[in-house]
Amino acid sequence: LGAGIIRVRNLDGVFLASGNEGSILRSTDAGRSFEKIMLPVFTTLSDFAQIPELSDGILAVGSKGKILRSTDKGLNWTNIESGSTDLLRVMVAEPASKTLLVAGRGGALLQSRDQGLSWQSASSASQTRISGVWRNPASGAILFWGDRILRVTQSGTP
Repeated sequence: LGAGIIRVRNLDGVFLASGNEGSILRSTDAGRSFEKIMLPVFTTLSDFAQIPELSDGILAVGSKGKILRSTDKGLNWTNIESGSTDLLRVMVAEPASKTLLVAGRGGALLQSRDQGLSWQSASSASQTRISGVWRNPASGAILFWGDRILRVTQSGTP
């Protein structure tokens, strides 16, 4: 990844590193070696997350509204239409409703209830640029932050 690493995640023993060349680096040996995996689209990826209830499922989000989905622990990726052109920065799963949430700049807040196969706007009614997320494991509350703090309920709605 020529211009540097943007994000590294350990997802159940698979290390994924993203950069900005339309590829990722993938390791299954705790980072001792990496293989370069080409993506189906040229994009800069911002975040990775496991897909709940799909043991080998991984999602990746990035620039220009790109959402990528893998069902084989990151070996192969499919581009999923998001309906957004914003930079998507973070994602989180809301386990009670089995909703996946993706957020980014320009107030983008998207949700999926089918393991990331399709995405709909969760309309945050805010133009908050979102740069981070935290889920309280005790209460289930999800907080996105950036210009402001946005709280999402257990039903997956802001």
